[in-house]
Amino acid sequence: MTLRLMILLAIAAALAGLTAWDFGQRATRPTTPATRPTAEALAPALERPLFSPTRRPAPETVKTPEAAPATVTFRLLGVAQSDGVGVAVIEVDGARVRLKRGQTVSGWRLAEIGARRVVLMKDNNRKVVSF
Repeated sequence: MTLRLMILLAIAAALAGLTAWDFGQRATRPTTPATRPTAEALAPALERPLFSPTRRPAPETVKTPEAAPATVTFRLLGVAQSDGVGVAVIEVDGARVRLKRGQTVSGWRLAEIGARRVVLMKDNNRKVVSF
């Protein structure tokens, strides 16, 4: 019985020591002081108090329409096909680009390569470029 009591006391002492050590560690940890909000940050709350019977809705924001996407100009310069693999040379806004079927340029995907034309797709838009 005394052996059990001694083991129990040893466990209790160890737990008390760990608890005291943990509290000591917390006391020495650096803490950051709370910062006060600036007057600019509080201005919307002061203009529209939360529980005021005369509370006004937030002012509406006007969305400006997005600028129309820039149009891309394509010019077909050449087409080559061999063994089912086709390559098209296209001028895109003045720069020459060589594309295989499925590759994209400026968001347009080369969908078809014909003998004298190519078909470019973007979203649901289709553009046929011929010689």
